Amino acid sequence: MFAVLALLGWVVVFVRMPTWLALLISVPIGMLGALVTVFGAIGTYWDSHMNSGNDGVIGLVCGLLMLASTVVVFFQRGGAD
Repeated sequence: MFAVLALLGWVVVFVRMPTWLALLISVPIGMLGALVTVFGAIGTYWDSHMNSGNDGVIGLVCGLLMLASTVVVFFQRGGAD
């Protein structure tokens, strides 16, 4: 599910749409990306000592992609409209 949201965040970067709509979509994705990054980092640290799975890493990467897409949207559409 987080991969779909990360993909949506990058769609906002590359698809031409009004600035208000891009920000309306990008801000919640960025806030959720911050949460997913924190919980992914905690999960990665916790699982590295207990299990051999990579669920925390997937959350961490998707969270970082969501945050990066939000930062790109803010720099790309910051002063333009």
